[in-house]
Amino acid sequence: MLPHMAKDKLLSNERNKPRFILLLQKQFEKAQIITKQATEDVDVLIVQTAISLSSEHDSVVVIGEDIDLLVLVTALAPENVYFWKSGRGNKADALYSKKSFNYKDIAENIFFLHAIGGCDTTSAPVGEGKLKFCTILQKNASHNESISIFKEPFAEKEKITQATATFL
Repeated sequence: MLPHMAKDKLLSNERNKPRFILLLQKQFEKAQIITKQATEDVDVLIVQTAISLSSEHDSVVVIGEDIDLLVLVTALAPENVYFWKSGRGNKADALYSKKSFNYKDIAENIFFLHAIGGCDTTSAPVGEGKLKFCTILQKNASHNESISIFKEPFAEKEKITQATATFL
């Protein structure tokens, strides 16, 4: 049956979403395409799947638009896992890997830089792009010391606040 309504309207009904996903899964499985259903964050599932396949293949490519995928691939994946982002308009397609950042501190601090630059759970400082924070780190390696507090699992709130203020 072909739907005769807009995709947004179809998927706005909570009963339609799981039915649509099940329909897609069945169609993919008929075409011998392996599917996985995310119960949590889909980006994490995608990158975890790529990582699990990386030991069986020379290279694995994650294709997507979401910057979160690039962050997760950079932070978690081995060097044979890549992120492919299709170009739009004047922008060319881009292929990224853990080695794409010519300054090692960026890859090592990608979670901090992503969070401070704005992501799904944090707000971005007004008028500042994500690359601005990479540039700040490149120009002043002393920020590594303040950023290190974010890697401590039981860091005190005051220390985190101070480190954020120092970086900004």
